[in-house]
Amino acid sequence: MIAHYRKLIVAIGVVAVTAGVATAQTPTNEPAWMAASQLTAKFEAQGYSVREISRDDGHYDVDVTDKNNVRSDMHVDRATGEPLARSAAHNGSNGSHDNNDDDH
Repeated sequence: MIAHYRKLIVAIGVVAVTAGVATAQTPTNEPAWMAASQLTAKFEAQGYSVREISRDDGHYDVDVTDKNNVRSDMHVDRATGEPLARSAAHNGSNGSHDNNDDDH
């Protein structure tokens, strides 16, 4: 009788471990986040100064200043670091909006 319980306990343990391994190895459809340090290096190589990086709704928000001190907030792909869209540019000296955009 004790041998029967031992087999049952071993079988339950094998099932539990197998299920745990299968769950841990299940891939997600979400791409990995690029490291913030890599993202900073990428933008600095393009001539930007990175002011702030934050994660928002599945992408990065990157606040940068270009060589002319024009500030931009970019939505950036979390895996590739490529810009998705740009919001309105800001004048870095006084924070005012650049209203010369034709798409307003």
